[in-house]
Amino acid sequence: MHNSREIVIVFQIGASLGDTIVSIPVHREIARRHPNAERYLLTSFPIGKMVTPATILDSLRLLSGILEYPMPLRGFNNIRKLYQKIARLRPDYLYYVGAETKTANLIRHYCFFRACGISRIRGVPWSHDVRLPLEIEKGNLWESEASRLLRSIKATTVPGPPPEDDRLLNLSQEERTKAAHALSQSPDLKRFVAISVGGKLTINDWGNAAWSEFLSDMSSR
Repeated sequence: MHNSREIVIVFQIGASLGDTIVSIPVHREIARRHPNAERYLLTSFPIGKMVTPATILDSLRLLSGILEYPMPLRGFNNIRKLYQKIARLRPDYLYYVGAETKTANLIRHYCFFRACGISRIRGVPWSHDVRLPLEIEKGNLWESEASRLLRSIKATTVPGPPPEDDRLLNLSQEERTKAAHALSQSPDLKRFVAISVGGKLTINDWGNAAWSEFLSDMSSR
């Protein structure tokens, strides 16, 4: 028997800590559009000690549950199990959230979700201007990923920072206390910038020369 409540699936695979945080404004926009719906995140489960998307989004009360998308999705049994899991929910909407530049993957995902019985699919980046960040200043400044995602679901039509309230992490007092304690261990630390130079994709590796140039420029400012 179909649940009388509206069912919404948010499809976001490969989401690590950073990917999840920049997508929070999109999840909040989806929650505003479907305030009384059951909202499920369909995502690949992280490997090792990576922070799960649910860890972030659950604390913001943006999810009703989480569904695993096996990576890579291969083999008849895995595909059948995922199909049954989604079809059993009988979703009313699916939102495609994330970065995908290969048209073949978009078509494959779209056809699979249509086969699962989902007719209202939002946010698939079919066009080039939605698939990649827009250039704001020639050769110097590009749109943020959060802005691109909001454009992909037609929450906005022009690039720009999401509303500040939509970016809040809603940290608990316990979390703030732990952070304050960690910072107190370095009493000389007044103002700082935290930088992660790692990345699981080769394209995210700037190289030592580029990092040196960036850090020197930032330090001078």
